Order: sequence, then structure tokens, then C-alpha cells
Amino acid sequence: MKSGIERSKNTMNYGVAYCSSNGSAFSKTEPYIEEAGTTLKECEVVLNELVKVGCCQLTPFEMKDVLESYTWEYVNKHKVFLL
Repeated sequence: MKSGIERSKNTMNYGVAYCSSNGSAFSKTEPYIEEAGTTLKECEVVLNELVKVGCCQLTPFEMKDVLESYTWEYVNKHKVFLL
């Protein structure tokens, strides 16, 4: 799943870290990442889409740094809570 949202250093960007429906991730230390927009509402929409397709261990987070990959440690340090 690719959202096509461009990341910007000037606005807050969100992502959702997740595992596939069978519990696998990209690697032991890196989850799959779905870019999730610049608002918490956009992040919630992406989160709900991932739930619908059976993904698990979903963790929304702020993408404060533009990195080539994100680790579970980074995700957990920057996670956000959606109501």
C-alpha cells in the first residue's frame, strides 16, 4: 500500500508502522511503514485502511526525521495516540 504523500521537513508528517497479517515485519528491527499524511485525521484514515486489510501491531507515529528506514525503537519513541 503506498499513499503517495510527499514528506516535508516544514510540516508534521505521520506514518503507521505495522506487521503483515501473519505477524511478519520488514526485518527484526524494522516494521513496514505506511506514510499517513500531515494531520492526525489522515493518519487515522490510513490506520483504519490497514486494519481492514488485516495488518497487526499498528503504531501511528510522527515522522520527525526523514530517514531511509524507521526502526521499532524510533516508532515507539515518536508514537502518537489517536482518539
